[in-house]
Amino acid sequence: MKIGVNGRFLLKPFTGIGQHTINLVKELASIDLGNEYTVFVPQEIPSEVSEMFPRNIEIRVICEKRLPSAGAKKVWWEQIQLPEVLKKENFEMAYFPYPCNPWTKDFYSKGMLVVVTVHDCLPWKYRHYNGGVFSKTYNNQCRKAISKADFIFTVSETSKKEISTICKV
Repeated sequence: MKIGVNGRFLLKPFTGIGQHTINLVKELASIDLGNEYTVFVPQEIPSEVSEMFPRNIEIRVICEKRLPSAGAKKVWWEQIQLPEVLKKENFEMAYFPYPCNPWTKDFYSKGMLVVVTVHDCLPWKYRHYNGGVFSKTYNNQCRKAISKADFIFTVSETSKKEISTICKV
């Protein structure tokens, strides 16, 4: 099975999502030699991060489009560039280590298995995560997209209950 992974947070390897992505992909690759893993990043990652992965992991750069803000670049990469590659190259599964799976319905019409990890519901519970219109819109779209995933992973029973209520899944 061809599995594509959003590796954006490998650029921030010391964050929680960065650590989650590194450790999950490393462990899966070490115990699952039958599947092909491709981790997509928007730019080259530090060599000390890439050297952590076994040889059966391909790390591939999809360069971000030049846009006027970091937020716009991030959304374009997550919602347009990465999904286009996953669909075009017939990946059978897409894994998103944080709520950023594609918002549009057409992405899900190809029969690709979509898995997303939701660590908590903080962006949807607390106002300070929605500082401006852009942040509020982004977080609302991500919340809605979670229901389109085939599988949702989370970290605890408490998070599971919150996700079920807040995201209506």
